[in-house]
Amino acid sequence: MRPTLAHRPLLAGALGALGGALFGVILVALVSATAPRADHGVARVLFPPWIAKTDAEAKIERAGGLILTGERAGPLYAAVTAQPNFTLRLRAEGAWLVFFATP
Repeated sequence: MRPTLAHRPLLAGALGALGGALFGVILVALVSATAPRADHGVARVLFPPWIAKTDAEAKIERAGGLILTGERAGPLYAAVTAQPNFTLRLRAEGAWLVFFATP
């Protein structure tokens, strides 16, 4: 079905909403990318779901962290560290996402 003149306001509204949502996503990404980051304390670490629990725990320990026992939810682990550059080392070990609890 070809759009008629009656569909134009609806289409314009939908495109405006989509543009606004895209702007919001880009803004959040820019703010989070430039925000100061803690690189010590309690972290949540997300590994790909196909990595075994023992492998993920070994990767966290190689990066300088300690596993918090009982704090695992699927491929999401809790770890604590006082080592600098913990996030970079975890990413090198294959972690998808590392985020720290805010004080």
